[in-house]
Amino acid sequence: MKQILICTTLFSLVTILFSKCDLDDHKLVLVNNSKGAIYYLAYPDTIVQIKSVENFSEVPYRKIKSGDSTHPLYARLNEGGFKNKINDSTNKALFMFYFSVDSVNKYGWETILKLRIYERQSFKVRALDSLNWRIIYTDK
Repeated sequence: MKQILICTTLFSLVTILFSKCDLDDHKLVLVNNSKGAIYYLAYPDTIVQIKSVENFSEVPYRKIKSGDSTHPLYARLNEGGFKNKINDSTNKALFMFYFSVDSVNKYGWETILKLRIYERQSFKVRALDSLNWRIIYTDK
């Protein structure tokens, strides 16, 4: 009986430890060198849908202040990470979308998307390799 209790406890501890592991691929770094705060989206497609961004104002990790950097969430290590996710996508590219926080506050998401008041960049794996997986966003 004591052995079963010990085994059950050990199994529970191992399960808890592994469930807390960070499985996100943090290879990519985004640096905001613009004059203001931005929302960003790492996306596998060329056009953003409203359902992809409508709650961004409530999601702090999608916002980056001027001068700050972050690791965009897009790929999971257990799914092969960024390279596999990009190479498995339709366009074989990662699309980065940048939205001015001031513009979103002024116009709202629907207008931003309808009028395309955002900037978009696309990156193939080779380009990201040459950038050492570091994207620097600046104002246009």
